[in-house]
Amino acid sequence: EIQQDAAAAVAALMRAGLPLNAEGAAEKHLPQVAVQGASATLSVPHVMDAGAPHFIEYMWFADANTGQVLAAKSFVATDPSPPALTATLPSGTYVPYEFCNLHGVWKGEPFTV
Repeated sequence: EIQQDAAAAVAALMRAGLPLNAEGAAEKHLPQVAVQGASATLSVPHVMDAGAPHFIEYMWFADANTGQVLAAKSFVATDPSPPALTATLPSGTYVPYEFCNLHGVWKGEPFTV
């Protein structure tokens, strides 16, 4: 499940060399992953607040060795909270990421499928 617009946007974010995990509260931004077989679900206990606006704009999984984006999803501020991305991934090691419109890019711990 890769949205082409989301994939292009997150590839640009990764190339931009933005600081990682630098802004906001870790407990609300650090990507959490649950793996069941080949399926991985990324989520964060973050608000989706259209009024502020303050929301998770993108979530993605990247190959830990190559940086290639294998799954990406975009969100809007009116989407339900918590945001989540579920994808079936081939065997390998991956890194979860999310982008908050106010607090930037957050990188989670590598995981294996």
